[in-house]
Amino acid sequence: MLDDLCGLGGWEWLIIDTQQIGDRLTLTGSLTIHGDDRSLTRQATGTEDIDCSSYGDPSSNAEAMALRRCCAKFGLGRDLWRKEKPQPLKMGQRQQQEKQPVLTPGTISREEWLKRKAGKA
Repeated sequence: MLDDLCGLGGWEWLIIDTQQIGDRLTLTGSLTIHGDDRSLTRQATGTEDIDCSSYGDPSSNAEAMALRRCCAKFGLGRDLWRKEKPQPLKMGQRQQQEKQPVLTPGTISREEWLKRKAGKA
């Protein structure tokens, strides 16, 4: 998903810290997304029981949790939590949904200006 949204090399994942606290492994990670003019970074933690009986191992499970949480802080995947799924747009429907700009009093639209310039109005 990150490669699709940011492009190859458009993001970085870095493990900052790993600690064992009691019977849990805690991992802190940092996700950086590179833009054209700047880069943004979010940090999050993930945890897992040291004796995890689930799929994977404590380290990879804690890392996956931290990465998911960083992605959530960027808003990635937010649409997956919507209760009502948006209906796909049909051809030509997008133009109908776009709002016309609100003109301030005394101004005309570009189309009106072009008509007047061409001498048709």
